[in-house]
Amino acid sequence: EQAPISLILCAPDQFGRYQETYGQPAADQLLKQVAQVLQATINPNIDLAARYSDEAFSIVLPNTNLDGALRVASRIQQAMVRKGQSEALVPPFPPPSVVLASI
Repeated sequence: EQAPISLILCAPDQFGRYQETYGQPAADQLLKQVAQVLQATINPNIDLAARYSDEAFSIVLPNTNLDGALRVASRIQQAMVRKGQSEALVPPFPPPSVVLASI
């Protein structure tokens, strides 16, 4: 079967600076919060979100074309912004950078 598949890579902007400024415990907490946002945003029965590197996450979207992946990436970005605005997080919650590939 030939079906589209898409991959999203995302990470908090300027994570290294965040880590240097607020310390490793705050950086670890931030990554946990990012993971929670991703799990709440994707369809966990179909899609897969996983830690990709020190600060990056990958989201695999089977049977999802470029338009669908763009919608998911937009929802992720919006959810991250809402997370940062809705909670008085100290240190602040940085917005994510997103890279998208679809085949």
